[in-house]
Amino acid sequence: MMLWQATPANLWQGRDDSAEASNALRLFQTIARAERFAPQEMPGDIALLGFACDEGVRRNKGRTGAADGPATLRRALANMASHQGHDRCVDMGTISVDGEQLEVAHQALREAVADCQRAGKRTLVLGGGHETAFGHGAGVLDAFPGEKVGIINLDAHLDLRFAECASSGTPFRQLALECDAQQRGFHYTCIGLAGRRTPRRYGMKRRAARWLSLKIWRC
Repeated sequence: MMLWQATPANLWQGRDDSAEASNALRLFQTIARAERFAPQEMPGDIALLGFACDEGVRRNKGRTGAADGPATLRRALANMASHQGHDRCVDMGTISVDGEQLEVAHQALREAVADCQRAGKRTLVLGGGHETAFGHGAGVLDAFPGEKVGIINLDAHLDLRFAECASSGTPFRQLALECDAQQRGFHYTCIGLAGRRTPRRYGMKRRAARWLSLKIWRC
């Protein structure tokens, strides 16, 4: 798959307590790791996918560094205790953005998510900026055509920006347009919208939210 890379084994390391008890395991000891992208061949029903991307944040005039997220999150998860059910997790690798080619990477993430979902795996995408939400959401829509898909955004921002190109501020508007193109409902709830973080000049986003029949919970 284009832009896809397997996760290096050295990211999944941690303390080994198995000498004390056979069930004293950590996530690095129980997670499966894909050497190639073939979700239907991998065990487990929870797929971790990385999206190493700074481009969406850069376009939205934010602070870059999100591209390091997938590797950093894996290192943090590796040493966590693995309890019942964690053996269902499989690391399905990372989509890495090539330069400014966010749209190409979005398509690659979309296809990867759809393939995992069709293989019976729930997807947990490690970003990356909030532009991750479009590729992830579009992949779920593709995997369940004609079905009602709910979207919950825990955020101080709606991320419904009107912009000429995709960014970390546009993912849910992109998903709304995608739903419209597929003639299906856009079911979106934003929990935590902060007025202090949403200037008055962005009132058009609130009007767009009402037009789209969105639910907004303020903080």
